[in-house]
This record gives sequence, structure tokens and C-alpha cells, in this order.
Amino acid sequence: MKWIEQLPGGKGRQQVLSRVIPKIAITLISDGKIEEATAIIEQLPEGRARDRAISRVAYLGPWKDSQEAVNWAQQHLKGEDKDRLMKELLKNRAGLLIQRDPKDALTFMARNFKGDDFSQSRLDFIHYLGEVESVEDMAKWMDEFPQFCGDFVRSSRRREARCEPSAALAHLEQLPSGEERQKASVDLVAGWAESDPSAALLWTEKSLEGEARARALYEIACNILLRDPQKAASLAESLPESEERAELLYKIARNSAETDPRRGPDWLKTLPSGPSRNKAFSGFASGLIRYSDAKTAIQWANTAIEDPIVRNEAIKSLAEEWLSIDGEAAMQWINQSSLPDETRKQLLDSKKDE
Repeated sequence: MKWIEQLPGGKGRQQVLSRVIPKIAITLISDGKIEEATAIIEQLPEGRARDRAISRVAYLGPWKDSQEAVNWAQQHLKGEDKDRLMKELLKNRAGLLIQRDPKDALTFMARNFKGDDFSQSRLDFIHYLGEVESVEDMAKWMDEFPQFCGDFVRSSRRREARCEPSAALAHLEQLPSGEERQKASVDLVAGWAESDPSAALLWTEKSLEGEARARALYEIACNILLRDPQKAASLAESLPESEERAELLYKIARNSAETDPRRGPDWLKTLPSGPSRNKAFSGFASGLIRYSDAKTAIQWANTAIEDPIVRNEAIKSLAEEWLSIDGEAAMQWINQSSLPDETRKQLLDSKKDE
């Protein structure tokens, strides 16, 4: 396009192209002109800006077929964020499909949702279907998509526990002891907590032990996090050191930074040293950067997170977000920071790409 050639060089040119080119490409996709859309995307230099544009076009473009969008993105994404962007794209396209055509969505998920990275997304989408579709249709899809049978069963358990906990408990008693019963117990608590978290907690404390108990407490805490953050924090602190504990403390700390930033530091300092404490500090800093001062958030992460690897990853993530909010101030701080040279270079280069 001649107007692109006429743009002056420099930072301003890249900023204009990064904003305008995805919109033009989406329009071309709507006209079925995929090769032309690809050509105009390639006007952007290789880097994060181009990859973000590709991801945006693949997600928002009016593609006739979601698989075509995924294949196109898979072919053209090149940077270090490719895997993350592809996972986000797959989940986003499935989210669009599930609302328009459940069968197409299930077909798409069967083809693309591979491995543990998508286990929670599969369950969430099928749980959504269970809320909006008839029992007959759900039974039909269980026959047609046997690879999702476990997710259909788990969704049914959760729905029954939310609506009829006594019936769900009776069905649980019919299962033999073992791993399957433990998983069913967690699903029961997850559903029950949606309607009566106090009753779900009482039953969990009385009836479950070990890993099943920890996972059930995690589900209850996630459910009450926004309504009763202090109780959620108490449940999180009762969990043994684990990924669930770390993830839950991250969510609680981030929420604390957004809703009660003055109280947050006092609570965080009471946590014992360990991976979940570092994760909690990272979550608090992530919340601060959105609702307070970016520099304060980064200084907090830099002084509070003990593990150097976790600390550098958290600061890198915060700096990336700061760049999108106030690029000039962020770049000035990055240039003077004690971040590893390679991290500083990646952050500054990502801004140059925009």
C-alpha cells in the first residue's frame, strides 16, 4: 500500500503501523483475502509487535473456519512468545465457538486441546455447556465426543452438588474408595461451594484428608475470594506448600493490592518463607501496578521477593506492563535497573518493536 511507503521512518511510523495494520488485516480477512492480509502483516518488522498483531487478527478476524485462523497463526508466529500466544488463541477461539455452535466448539477442542495445559479450559467450557444446554444434548455429545466423557461427568457432578447436594453426597457414597472417589469429592465440593460454601467447608473438614482435602479447600477459597478475602486467606494458609497454595496466595494478594493495599503488606509479612510466599509477593506487586504506582510496585517486588529467579521474572513482567502504561518512564527505569543485561535488552527491544 502506497500510504505505508509514504510514512516517515522512526518510532512514530512503527506505532502507527502497529495500531492500523491489524485493523486493515481484519477487514481483508472478512473479504476472504487471506494472502493480502498476510502481506500487510509482514509490513511490520519481526518481533513482539508483529506477533501480537498476528494473534489479534487470528482471534478477532471474521474467519470462516476457526481452524483456518489457528493454522494461519501457527504458520506466521515466530517469536519467543509463540507458545503462549497460541494457547491463548486456542482458548479464545473456543470461547467464541462455544457460544455460537457447541458441536463445532467440541470438534475444535478435540483437535486442539491437547495435554494438561488445557485440562481446566476443557472442564470450564463443558461446564458452561451443561449450564445452557439440555440434558439430552449433553448425553448426545458424550457419545459423540468420548474423549471428553470425564469432563462431562465432572461437570454433571458439580452441577448436581450445587443444586442438590444431598443427592450428590448419596451418589458419592456409592463410589468405591480410591482415586476416582477422591476426584469426585473435589468436584462435589467445587459445585457445592457455589451455592453454600459454609456447608461445603464443614463437610470437607469432617470428611476429607490429604490431597483431596487440600484441593477441596482450594476450590472453596477460590469461590469465596471476592466475598470474604480474609477467610480465603485463612484457608490458603492452612494448605501445605504446593502449587495450589502458591496460586491461591497469588490471587488473594493481587486482590488485596486492588481492594486494600494498605493492609496487604502486613498480612504478607506473616507468611513463612518459601515458594508460595514469593508468589504472594509477586501477586501483590502485580495488583499494585494496575491500581497504584508502577515504580512502587517494582520496588516492592525487588525488595520483598526472596528467590532471585522469581524476583527477576516478576520484575520483568511488571516492567512489560509498565511499558504499555508509560513507556518513557518505564524505559528510563529499565536503563538504570539492576536487571540482567539480557532481560533489559529484551524489554527495551520489545518497546522499539512497537
